[in-house]
Amino acid sequence: MEDSDTPTLAADFFAAALWDAAKPTTIDVPGYEILGEISRGGMGAVYHARQLRPEREVALKVLLPQFAEEPEMLARFQIEARAMAALDHPGILPVYEVGDADGMPFFSMKLADGGTLAERLKRGPMPAKEAAALMIQLARAVHHAHQHGVLHRDLKPGNFLFMEDGRTCVSDFGLAKLSANDHAPLTRTESFFGTPHYMPPEVAAGSVADSTVSGDLYSMGAVFYECLTGKRPHDGRENVAALLRAIADESIAPPHAMLPALPRDLSVICMKALERNPRDRYATLAEFADDIERWTQGKPILARPAGAFETAWRWACRHPLPAGLLGALAAVLVIGGVLQAIALRETREQLHQTLVEQARNERLLGHPGHRQRAMDLLRDASSIAKSADIRNEVAALVSRPDLVPHPHTESATRPPDDPLPEDAALHWKPSPDQQSWLAWHESGAVRWWDEGKPLAEVLPAEGREIAAAVNRSGTMAVFAETSRGVVLATRSGEVRVLTEQGRPAITRFADFDPLDRKIALTGSDGLSVIGIRDPSERWIHTGAPARCAAAWSGDGSRVAIAMGDRREALVFCAEDGKPCATIPTSGIPEHLALDHEGQLLAVASGDGLLAIHDAADGMVYSSLPHRSLGLSFDGPSRLRSLTEDGGTCVWTIERPFDLFQVWNEKPRAKSDGVVSRLAISPNGKHLLTASAGCIAVWSVDGERQTVMIPLENQRVDDRASAWWLGDDAILIQVPGGLERVPVDHQGHPGKTERLARVPGSTVLDVTTEGHWLVSVLNEDGEPEHELWPGGDSAKATAHDGIIPESGGAIEVRGNQVVVSATDGKPWRLTIPNATGIADACATRDGSLVIIVTMDHRVMSWRMKTLAGTLDAAGF
Repeated sequence: MEDSDTPTLAADFFAAALWDAAKPTTIDVPGYEILGEISRGGMGAVYHARQLRPEREVALKVLLPQFAEEPEMLARFQIEARAMAALDHPGILPVYEVGDADGMPFFSMKLADGGTLAERLKRGPMPAKEAAALMIQLARAVHHAHQHGVLHRDLKPGNFLFMEDGRTCVSDFGLAKLSANDHAPLTRTESFFGTPHYMPPEVAAGSVADSTVSGDLYSMGAVFYECLTGKRPHDGRENVAALLRAIADESIAPPHAMLPALPRDLSVICMKALERNPRDRYATLAEFADDIERWTQGKPILARPAGAFETAWRWACRHPLPAGLLGALAAVLVIGGVLQAIALRETREQLHQTLVEQARNERLLGHPGHRQRAMDLLRDASSIAKSADIRNEVAALVSRPDLVPHPHTESATRPPDDPLPEDAALHWKPSPDQQSWLAWHESGAVRWWDEGKPLAEVLPAEGREIAAAVNRSGTMAVFAETSRGVVLATRSGEVRVLTEQGRPAITRFADFDPLDRKIALTGSDGLSVIGIRDPSERWIHTGAPARCAAAWSGDGSRVAIAMGDRREALVFCAEDGKPCATIPTSGIPEHLALDHEGQLLAVASGDGLLAIHDAADGMVYSSLPHRSLGLSFDGPSRLRSLTEDGGTCVWTIERPFDLFQVWNEKPRAKSDGVVSRLAISPNGKHLLTASAGCIAVWSVDGERQTVMIPLENQRVDDRASAWWLGDDAILIQVPGGLERVPVDHQGHPGKTERLARVPGSTVLDVTTEGHWLVSVLNEDGEPEHELWPGGDSAKATAHDGIIPESGGAIEVRGNQVVVSATDGKPWRLTIPNATGIADACATRDGSLVIIVTMDHRVMSWRMKTLAGTLDAAGF
């Protein structure tokens, strides 16, 4: 929704003219009744509509069909819809539905019928307190977007809407920039983004790449300026070119110079947000909002650090009696050197905090190379003062992977000379070991060549094209869609039929698993995995055509595929085909790759983006613009991509440091329900985790799951608990029963024993000596605590209900765990995904901190290694 009296970019004027020339008289969106037009702008229109299910009045934004064919306009519209739909904040206009009606993209959102801030400002400037309250609300909303990796880049009064209850919401993310979509520029020029009156100087004089958190902060400062004065910064320029030159080169008159009655502190805050150099502005919009809030509370602002006299004066106004007594003493003791030292210390503290906040923003945005950039900022902060904030941020950085943004390239492998001129080769494909070649010939035959000699030759089924692949060691080749069916050939000349011809579905890709045990066939009916030794060992996943070749993890335990036109990748257990995860992607996946243990998933999408995902929860660790014709992991820290010119790009993946580990677990479809507990065996060899659906046992030394014990007939919202009974048994408590499960030294369970349960009793904990802390009901029906030695209720004694923790105090806070330290400075450890922590514990010596997440994943930090790494790095 553009301001009609605001100069915009030439591209937007051109788009608006096209709109006026081609504006439809009617518009039809299924499920909605159009009540009238609210506004229109450079790429679409917003209508007042009634949604039929559920019935409610909404604002409906559509992109006109004539723009749907323009990739730039369509991408901008889709980014806006995704950005607004992903943000859940009372200050951001909520999106109800995103869809497409006969080629016309649209999304519906909450109807804000209170007008825009631009309409309010036509009546003149706002009272200072009203403007301050409004800016606090809007700045916190935009800061929420920044914390979730979204830059708005077009903040202006016309994009702030008033709701019925007086609240103001941020809308129109048409120029938003997503952390997972940081690719080619979407505007018609690479020089500018946004509306010029509110454009930051670095963008006005630079390029799209200069759009940052600081740019949105400048735009908010420009809006605040207009709220206070009724004028926009650099107002009165005759054209856009003159306005952009003024923004880049000329200073701005402070608000209090235009209206002397304005509070000077608000003017100072506004001018700090409008600093020409981004480093001189606030680090975040949260700091901007906090400083305005300090003014509303009568406290000193940070934009202009208050001197000791001003601070004392304000305090004295609030506390006149004690101030009078202290004033006499202060007059004798305070000297100019002390005042200077205080001001210097405050300045250093502000700079230190700004650098740490900038490093945190780099980590949250997750652009390739963010680890090194954040580390440099933290080293600068450490040169000012070492702090727990720096240590915690470094610990968070080294716990997640990063993609080094600059790959090295390799030239394309040259195919051999055509050894069969009478049946020329149309297409060559090298084997993974580069020692042999597959060739598709004019006759339709496919031959496997090695040094000019055919190792195997197959003919296609009628009307089909053969799909073929060679295994990694170059000893076997598989051919699908042959006249005989799916055929396996070896270097020794053996040819074996795995499945006979006759399937109606079309196979497009065939791939060996890395261990040469299975073959994945993908095509029109989805994914089919068959055993090489026993082809009857087979499973199929159907539902839509496969879009690309299957991707195997290096250990052969998982396989990934993309199907249909869905923006997602599916990860399966290779053994039985049970789904492990559904990974949302920014665009439709075209190529996939899994790392050795199946923990990282590389996705090359149709929108020209290469992204590295967590293969369990889909979190994007890094992404960058790149088009690929094929992906593969080359070892644990190299990602290879086949480029359109036949060459190869190789990126380095900076893995999490050895001090942090995500434990390996058995591939399975997770339906574990509520995850409630984890505990280490007394000898420290094994770990157990409890959820509503299962109890899992893990090897501490191997950092892997050894067994998973399902809990039958459990609701996913029920809580289950489990405790170690010594080193060789587990006590399991579910609603309605108690069980004892023996466990051998390898962590494998024995036969389950059902235990009698005393009516009204609930086990609360088990001590390291094997005694049970139990809640029982007394004669009055009130709960009391008892200690049962060895679980024997007949020997029960009263207890205070408290069992000391081992391994140090640990507190869980969302996706962080706070661990006490011997130096009195607690560690605040952040997990690299956003699922949240269910429980945490530590080994007896405190050297290993282990957590289990809400989605039943186990992770750990080696605390001594962490401390040593940070000490060696100077943190």
